[in-house]
Amino acid sequence: MAGPLKKLTLTGLKQVPNPYAVLEVLNNKILNGLKTFPENYTYRQCTEQIVKERAQILKQNPEKEVAAEKLGVKYIEEVIEQAKLEITLIHRMKQWKPWENLIEEAPTHQWSWPPHK
Repeated sequence: MAGPLKKLTLTGLKQVPNPYAVLEVLNNKILNGLKTFPENYTYRQCTEQIVKERAQILKQNPEKEVAAEKLGVKYIEEVIEQAKLEITLIHRMKQWKPWENLIEEAPTHQWSWPPHK
């Protein structure tokens, strides 16, 4: 016989019994990872702001349903998944170093829209 069934949200995410503690750990990992990026790097600034705003919402709303609504999601587990993906992105960006100068000059109309003909 199989073990006990794990509760799932309607979105198919496994329910987390202590989402606030998990998010606190994930948020700290994100903020620590961002410290290796240049301070004036826009991605770092925006991500730090979002993480700090989310942490404040969690601190002010002890009920996870209320916090989830204020965070703009149906289930708090969605924010946990987003945080995990953000950590993965931070690790990749440390390797990519997109804040550094290009190896060679970009083509003249690379950033033009509609694309240059």
